[in-house]
Amino acid sequence: EVHLVAVVAGGIATTGGCFSAESTAALQKLVEGQTIWLEREATDTLPDGSLARDAWISDGDGGRVLLAAQMLESGNATPNISGPDSRYEAWLLASSALARTSGAGIWSACQIA
Repeated sequence: EVHLVAVVAGGIATTGGCFSAESTAALQKLVEGQTIWLEREATDTLPDGSLARDAWISDGDGGRVLLAAQMLESGNATPNISGPDSRYEAWLLASSALARTSGAGIWSACQIA
């Protein structure tokens, strides 16, 4: 099992699960049929034994897109950046701010402080 570094899909930690079904569906749509490249950050394995990774998918033009940034920018996740796993912190926070400002996904569907 792999956990995306720096994001909480569906805002489970901040909304009690509001938008989790929509977030899961969005994630599945993004990765379905895709090759996924995994990149290790400082943390290798989480206490439950799962891998902590940044994940990349193809953008369709030969480039790669950071999956966490896609999820944040579309409002399908909230940032959860901590400790040493912060290589893309500025990018991820900017992606989340864009979604929040535009009211995308979770930002208009759920009550988030």
